[in-house]
Amino acid sequence: MHADSADLGVFRYIAFIWNDHEPGARRAAHALAARFGTESGRWRRVFSAGGAEVRCAGEFPGRSEARRLAGGLGVILGSLFVRDAAEGSVAAPRMLAAAQSAAIVSSGGRTLVESYWGRYVAVWRDPRSGALGVLRDPSAGLPCYALRVGPIEVFCSRIEDAAGLCSQPLQPDWSYVMACLSLVREHSGPTGLREVRQVGWRGVRAALCGHDQSAVMRWDSAA
Repeated sequence: MHADSADLGVFRYIAFIWNDHEPGARRAAHALAARFGTESGRWRRVFSAGGAEVRCAGEFPGRSEARRLAGGLGVILGSLFVRDAAEGSVAAPRMLAAAQSAAIVSSGGRTLVESYWGRYVAVWRDPRSGALGVLRDPSAGLPCYALRVGPIEVFCSRIEDAAGLCSQPLQPDWSYVMACLSLVREHSGPTGLREVRQVGWRGVRAALCGHDQSAVMRWDSAA
């Protein structure tokens, strides 16, 4: 199914992350992103940097939308509120201030978790190191699935959007299915498909730089 033929009434996003120094990776990523064309007015490019491109659709102003980090550092997808605001729940601005944006990136997302709350997934690029980060909020309210398509790491809120990018059909993970049936499963990591995993439960950040990928805990309810 073409990305624009589906029902886009619900907020959704898809992010493409790659090693910009790897031959052919940039071309492959742009080819994948082109399937989520902006010409229809449904999908919108909300972040583009060396090694990253993010698009979203179905934005609902004031609720689920894309908020940008100043200076083109990144984007926060979903809903975001200022923590400890004197007026109660105050929505974060559509463009975060330069100082706050820089702090979010330099802290690897810690400032975002400590200063804001909401249902979000953030994507950014550190201009100093070139490292890319993907952070799912501590409540894991907004879905974040990941799968590898050639040299591209794809993050999305709906598996259906990314499934068509794979050269082969996604295969069931029967061990996960059995774990679900026995009510023994974790909320992060595996899904019901072998090629797809969930990103981050309780504020885990995926840090990507070249071929290396690591997960860093940014929040823990037990702490």
